[in-house]
Amino acid sequence: MSTILEVSPPDEEPITIEEAIAFLKLPSTTPDASSPTAAPLLATLISAARRYIESLSGWTLASRDFVQYEDGFFPYFVFQTESIFGPIASYPYSYPYPYANVTSAGKRLMRGPVTDVSKITYLAPDGTPVDLTPEKDFVVDLANNPGRVGPFAGKVWPNSLYGINTVQIFFTAGYHADPNATMDKTFQTNTPPNAIANYKATIGIPYEFKMAILLMLSHYYFNRDAVVAGTATDVPHGVTAILQSCRMLDFGPAPQ
Repeated sequence: MSTILEVSPPDEEPITIEEAIAFLKLPSTTPDASSPTAAPLLATLISAARRYIESLSGWTLASRDFVQYEDGFFPYFVFQTESIFGPIASYPYSYPYPYANVTSAGKRLMRGPVTDVSKITYLAPDGTPVDLTPEKDFVVDLANNPGRVGPFAGKVWPNSLYGINTVQIFFTAGYHADPNATMDKTFQTNTPPNAIANYKATIGIPYEFKMAILLMLSHYYFNRDAVVAGTATDVPHGVTAILQSCRMLDFGPAPQ
């Protein structure tokens, strides 16, 4: 089973107090026009709007650190007998290669876009915690959304205890607050040979998401109650339209 925890808050929100004031058309003399520490209401609403858009879209809109927990290393199958239950037949049948290893292509991370993977920590069979280092011990794939980690080609994950949260993946995910920010990373993907993967991409938050957060912020700011003038309020239709065009669709296997 896969679970995830957020281990640090974002260093900055995608929307600044100044941008919020301009969008809401607040007078510059309002108490909300100073700073996040002196304007807790606007700061709170910005964070709430951003998290709401994250929950609807599936994307992480503010960069922060996560740890993903797994109950042991990710499945691979070891056929050690000639009589097994196959994926189609419901009865034992002969397998021509009794000692074949079939490994998974990698493990998807539960937040995206992933911008860095710092390490994987697992419990060895004797209960000792062991750290794995990117490039040295496993492959990092940032080209996919969300990103993946996996063993080198032809390799398998090390033996680990199977139990609750015995494998932990530490990574960073989320857009940079500057829409023009870029990422330029180089990862070794296999040895031998010394295959190199270069990742050059924009990691700044798309303007569509900034607009969605601002629209949601306006909705929160001007509609403080669930019912306004006798009519139940709803999420602004502009937010829904934006998110339908930007949402993340994952057709991969469900977390185990």
